[in-house]
Amino acid sequence: MTEPDRLKQIEQRALRERTARFQAEKIAEAKLRELNAVKESLERDVVERTNELRTALAELQSSRVASSHEALWQIGEALNTASFDAADEAIHAALAALGRASGASGAAIWEIDTHSLSVVPAAQWRAEASVSKDLGSSLPSLKPGPWLAAMGIAEVGSVLTMEPSEMFEDIPKTIFELRVSAGVIAKNDGTLTVAAISYSDDADGTATAIDYLLRGAMILLRQFTRRVSLESQLDKVAQRQAQAHNSMMKSAADLLAATPETFDNLLEGSMRETAELLEVPGIVDWAVDYEKHCYVQTRVWHRKDFSDSGVAKTQEFGGHELLDAAREAARTVQLTPDRPTPAIPSRLAVVRGGAPGQPSFILMVTTLDSGPWNDDKIEALERLSATIIAVENRLATESRTTAALDSSPVSIVHRARKDSRLLHCNKAFLEMLGEPAMEPLVGTLPERVLYSSIADVELEFRESSEWMFEEAAGEWKDLMGDAPSLVIYRGPGGRPILARMRCVEVTTAYDEPFILIHVEDITDQRKAKLKLELLAEHDELTSLMNRRGLRRRIMEMEHESGTGALVLIDLDRFKYVNDSLGHETGNRLLREVAARLSEHIRPGDAVGRLGGDEFAIAFQGPLDEGEAQRLVQILIEKVGSAVELGPHRVYPSLSAGIAFWGSADEADLAFIHADTAMYKAKDAGGRRLAVFDSSLQAEIDSRQRLESELRRAIDHGELEVHYQPEVSLLTGKIIGAEALIRWQHPERGLLTATLFMEEAEEMGLATDVGSFVLAEACAEAAGWPGGPEAPLVRINLAASQICDDTSIYARVNDVLRETGLDNGRLCLEVTESAMIRDLTLAEQVLAELSQLGLPLALDDLGTGYSSLSYLKRLKVDSLKIDKSFVSDLTTDRDSVKFINSILSLARALNLDVVAEGVETEAQAQTLRGLGCERAQGYFFYRAMPAMEIRRLLEAQHGLGVTPVHALIAGS
Repeated sequence: MTEPDRLKQIEQRALRERTARFQAEKIAEAKLRELNAVKESLERDVVERTNELRTALAELQSSRVASSHEALWQIGEALNTASFDAADEAIHAALAALGRASGASGAAIWEIDTHSLSVVPAAQWRAEASVSKDLGSSLPSLKPGPWLAAMGIAEVGSVLTMEPSEMFEDIPKTIFELRVSAGVIAKNDGTLTVAAISYSDDADGTATAIDYLLRGAMILLRQFTRRVSLESQLDKVAQRQAQAHNSMMKSAADLLAATPETFDNLLEGSMRETAELLEVPGIVDWAVDYEKHCYVQTRVWHRKDFSDSGVAKTQEFGGHELLDAAREAARTVQLTPDRPTPAIPSRLAVVRGGAPGQPSFILMVTTLDSGPWNDDKIEALERLSATIIAVENRLATESRTTAALDSSPVSIVHRARKDSRLLHCNKAFLEMLGEPAMEPLVGTLPERVLYSSIADVELEFRESSEWMFEEAAGEWKDLMGDAPSLVIYRGPGGRPILARMRCVEVTTAYDEPFILIHVEDITDQRKAKLKLELLAEHDELTSLMNRRGLRRRIMEMEHESGTGALVLIDLDRFKYVNDSLGHETGNRLLREVAARLSEHIRPGDAVGRLGGDEFAIAFQGPLDEGEAQRLVQILIEKVGSAVELGPHRVYPSLSAGIAFWGSADEADLAFIHADTAMYKAKDAGGRRLAVFDSSLQAEIDSRQRLESELRRAIDHGELEVHYQPEVSLLTGKIIGAEALIRWQHPERGLLTATLFMEEAEEMGLATDVGSFVLAEACAEAAGWPGGPEAPLVRINLAASQICDDTSIYARVNDVLRETGLDNGRLCLEVTESAMIRDLTLAEQVLAELSQLGLPLALDDLGTGYSSLSYLKRLKVDSLKIDKSFVSDLTTDRDSVKFINSILSLARALNLDVVAEGVETEAQAQTLRGLGCERAQGYFFYRAMPAMEIRRLLEAQHGLGVTPVHALIAGS
């Protein structure tokens, strides 16, 4: 083919290709127009859909934010209201609320050590429908990596989002479907507190919402943990303060209960505990010695690393600034340097005890803390000081009380008011019971030491103690009876002891009420009283009635029958029996006569012994003179039969006088008339009787003459005063003298008081005679050598002087003032006859005289009327034992017992005792051996005129000896 054909063929091919291309372009352009239309339609749909999605997303996000706010508010409210004790539960609840609010599959709070990567789960939560069950209770191991570094440098509150694989090792594949958001709650000393939430990332803003919730929850948890931490600290402080308070209260309580034996150890322990609690390194207790002008360390406590070993144990006044300041100010003082050092520490001084302005002790406390002392510490130390003062005062009081109790001669017992158990007793009480120690008695009831009935008493003591139970019967009330109670204690070996209890209820501020009981052993006192009361109306030797008892019986007879007869009986030649056979034989004879008289009188009649060998019988009437004579004659015959007195046979002979009374008022006259008749029978030769009648009126006339002569003697100076010295049985010196009246009768010579004073008393002249003796004796005694130390003078007061002389007080006072005699040197002696007449008046008069400072004495003790009631009511200073007991002292054991009982009673009542009628050296020695220290009698001196005793006292004063001085001293 030619070249043109090929060219033409090529041109045709090119035309066809252009035509095809043109058609293709037209088709493409049409397709393009179609596609653009579709595109525009799709773009419009996308815009519309996008707007709808954006609106839905905004609505969803708004809903999630509202939901997150509500969840955070509820979490905050729960945490705010959670208590300190429920902190862990509150955190778990908050974590669960966070997980539920965020729709998370799991949540946890970890404590992570950034060095070791050790994990301590603080709280964990997972949803029940979680697809990530592998994040359950056991978490995979944390993997070090960039996340940890990022966490370490992140600010507190920052939240990081990461893949699980970035945080954990060996995690299941399912975990890759999740995202983890972790936030830093707190950083503290290499420890991170991290909160993490695992969730499915659905790209719809979940991560943003979860981060929001997580941040809010972290803030709330951080605030809550801070509050819990603060409350924990406050709780620890409160516990510490409570512990300190309790410890100090216990220490104070221990101190308050301290005994003298435990006080020092308890105080040192209290100081140590106080120092440790107050965190002070040292406390020193300084005693202030005002005599030596210095301070002395008494107790010291220092912490081991803080010692004041270089400080002297004694500091002089002026040498210690703080101690001087505290002593002078008498209050708490502190010295605080700007920079305390061990050499110059901060110090506080608390004073205690002592008189105002003069403290006895100073408690000095040392510390290295700068600044002023805390008020709480000062208050605690001042409380400690006050407690120590209270304990020291209590111990001192208890020590004095215990010493007083133990040294008291009176038995003292403390018993609980509630149940009467024994709390305490003194040594005197233990000695009374014969108990060696108090401990076995503590807590026991009264029955432990008391007898309730005679049946409880040992057989050997029953008979001798029956009288005690009779006296105590009806006396026991209770421990708080209004009147003193008589009780019977178990003495040593079971011996009963009659005691009087006086009870006082005592109420204290710190202890239970108790009963203070004073126990007085009155066994011997009551024995003596019973004996004296028996003697008051009975004769000790024969147990017959005495004059007082017989007179009372006569009054009873007069009330029963109206009339009666009185017989006075005297033994003929009894003095011969006494002189030839001895007093003991004479006493045996008297007892035998008394028994025979008692045996042969009629029922209703009464027999008594008036003294010596004189007896009396009261016949109850009515009876005439013949009947009375017949009865007496029978007695003379019955009594007159032979009496065997050892190897001797004696035939008693009686002389009797009979008188009648028609009323009780005539009883005293009957004694006089019967006595006159008896002496008539005796003068007629004895062994006969006589009846008082008109023929005996001459006897009465004689008494009247005696009265006239006695009045003349008073007026004409025929009376004079003699003095019988009273000596000390210990030294033999004259320590007193009894003033005795004598009558220089112009016809009968010098008469003793026994010859006229009884008649003078009956005639009413005893007051005049007594006034004369008082004036003469006081004037004489005022001039005795020795001044106020000279011997005292004893003057007897007759019954009429006490009961009838209304001016006796003024008379004695005037005589003392006129004579200048020291009141303490005049002793007034009262006989029992005055008390018989009117005890109340006698008590009143003697009480007035005692106000002058005069000693008082009870004369003729034991002659038949003595009673302990006299001693109690009259409050005498001394007793005089009648010579009738002294005369039988060496031959009659009963006399020894009687005198011994009187001496025991006197010692118990703090009374002096004077024995009268001492006639032999043996009597003097016996009295001295019994403990009697004063005596008078013919063995020493007879009564002597004033000039003789003055010379005797001057010799004693000048030479220091008397005739009996050497005798007594040598014995």
